[in-house]
This record gives sequence, structure tokens and C-alpha cells, in this order.
Amino acid sequence: MPPSKRKEAPQAKLEELVDEDVKVLKSKTGHLDEPEVKTEQEGNAAATKDEDGEEDMFAKRRAKKMGAGSPPKKKQAAAAATGPAEKPPSTSDSGIWVNRAPVLTLWVSIVAQQQGFSKEAGNTFGKAIAGILAHSKGRSIGIYEDKEKDEEGEKEKAAEEEKKGVKKVDVFNMKIKALDEDGDVRALDANGKPVKPATVQSYLQRAFKSRLPDAERALKGLASSFKDSADLAKQAYDLYSEFRPQIAQGQAGWGKPGLLDIERVKALHQ
Repeated sequence: MPPSKRKEAPQAKLEELVDEDVKVLKSKTGHLDEPEVKTEQEGNAAATKDEDGEEDMFAKRRAKKMGAGSPPKKKQAAAAATGPAEKPPSTSDSGIWVNRAPVLTLWVSIVAQQQGFSKEAGNTFGKAIAGILAHSKGRSIGIYEDKEKDEEGEKEKAAEEEKKGVKKVDVFNMKIKALDEDGDVRALDANGKPVKPATVQSYLQRAFKSRLPDAERALKGLASSFKDSADLAKQAYDLYSEFRPQIAQGQAGWGKPGLLDIERVKALHQ
């Protein structure tokens, strides 16, 4: 009698988040970048790894007694039945394989520069806004938990920020907390500390590698096609939604890379 087939649990369908009013929250790990989350299928595979290994061992023993060769492993059999695993598209002149977070960080920085901020200030706004929107989406798909509001604590925090000279700056059509530093402005991170521009630049270099100049050139071309910087800021997030790398919805796509299509960016010029 043939063995019964293992039933796989259906993948939960989760909708993409449209970010509007958002607030900085710290994750359980304290990181702003999107962590890689195991999908349900990966969890099931890990849970059945030992069981499959034992079955393969007993199958080999039976084959040896019968004088036959070793039976194929289940993974190999499955690969033969379904074909090779899908590979991500390669990086080419028309596209860059990259995560969404650095794309948004770079785009915010470029929009901020178009609004009149320095590149250093723009980088800090890019990192701050990318973190805010990542946490907002993380809450919507169950990655992060909502925290209960502490009204008394919020008042004390606001009073402390006022003493330090924290102000809210209009960037990317959002109000971002920032401080004046060394004759320039710096966005604040989730801990209320000024973001370091050099750290953000290193982060972008690691993410885009040799293609960072190509990404900068494409996004600067899009930003400069808008004559009015205020109009650009209002449309900036909608534009990002059009050209951002495409990934699976919900937790399945959390922290995964996609293809940034340079031709698509060019097609969005005003």
C-alpha cells in the first residue's frame, strides 16, 4: 500500500501595508533593518528533517541486504520530479538584485537632497524613514508587537527632547525628529540618537556593491525630473511603491531581495 502523502499547511495570505501615519517602535531585537523570518514551509522542513534521515538510513540497509544500490534521497527525488529550484534573476545593466530597505534609504536621501538638504543629512533621513516604515509594516504582518501607550512617559520624553532642541523636519512628506549638529541637521534613530551619515553610506555600499553609482544615477534622474521639490516630496512614496523591488507579500517576503528595475525607474520620469 503506497504511503499517504504529507499534507502541507496552506500559506497565510497577508496584504501589503500602505504606510501613512507611523511611529518609531523598537523590535524585540532592537534592530531597524528587516530580519529574515523563516516561512511556514521552512519550519515544516526543519521539523521533518530527522524523520526523513531515519527513513533514508533504513532504506539503505534494506537495499544493501537485497544487493541493490542505495535508494535516492527524498530531496533528490523531489528535485527530479519538480525540476531545478528557481534561481533569482541575475543583476544586469537593466536591474539590480537588492533588498527593499536600502532602496528606500537611498531614495529618501535623494529626495531630501532635492528638497535642499545636504547628502549627509539626506542619508540620516533615509535611514530613519526606512526604519519607521519597516516597523510599521512589521506590525501589520505580525513581526513586531504593538506597545501599550504610556501617556506619562510620552510627556516626559517630549519635555526631554524639547530641552535637547529636538525639532520635527518636513522630509519625504513626513515629520521626522532631528537635531542640529555641526552646522547641519541629523535625523534621530529609534533611541533618540543622531544617525551617523558615514554609517548609512557604508550600509548602502554593502547593499548595492558596485552598482551603487548606477542606482544613484537612476534615482537622481527621477527626482530631478520634478521641477517642484514640494511636489516630488508629496509623490515620493507613491513613486517608490511603483519601482521598489517586487517580493512576496506578508512574512514570506520579509527581508528578501528583489529586482530593482532601472528601466522602470526611467519610465516614471515626470
